[in-house]
Amino acid sequence: SSSLLEATAPSKRRLRLKLNALLLLFFGAVSNVKASVSSYGAQPTGPVPVIAQVVPTATITPALTKILTGTSTVTIDGTGFDASTPNATLVWLSLNNEGEFPCVTVNSTANSLTCTVLSPFTISGTLTGKVRAFYGNSSIANVGRVEPAIAPSGGSSVAADTGLGTNAIIGIIVGVVAFVIVVAAVVLVVVRMRTT
Repeated sequence: SSSLLEATAPSKRRLRLKLNALLLLFFGAVSNVKASVSSYGAQPTGPVPVIAQVVPTATITPALTKILTGTSTVTIDGTGFDASTPNATLVWLSLNNEGEFPCVTVNSTANSLTCTVLSPFTISGTLTGKVRAFYGNSSIANVGRVEPAIAPSGGSSVAADTGLGTNAIIGIIVGVVAFVIVVAAVVLVVVRMRTT
């Protein structure tokens, strides 16, 4: 480690800050900040304690993941998130660039977080976001695309909830009907064979 700053006050108190890996300031590597204090010429004893850790600014991986209206949960991937507690990384979202609103982080790792908005999305559009971790803000990036959750006719939302579209449901019905016809034909053949 090298001494970067030494300040001497009129009262002969000196504050000496020592930083590890000076390259951190230029290249964004993680480094510990250490400090020692000497007063009236007395030198500190023992190891120099770590008083802070400098980390790179958090980033968001741009995404246009589909988020259905009616939902209130968003997952954001990136780097440098604070996972020390579930809500340590703060998140702000904007739908169609119409003002920011908070998204409360409920689960986080260093590279992915899940947050919940106060009320479910009701309109579609592009969702952008930024995060704040370790007192530094990320750049704004796309985090998803809100799209309408369309239910099949009749008002049931089963298709929207399961991801099955109308064509998939019709295909399932046709398959079941075909299976029933085949089984009935086999039964009819067996019955005729026994009667003859």
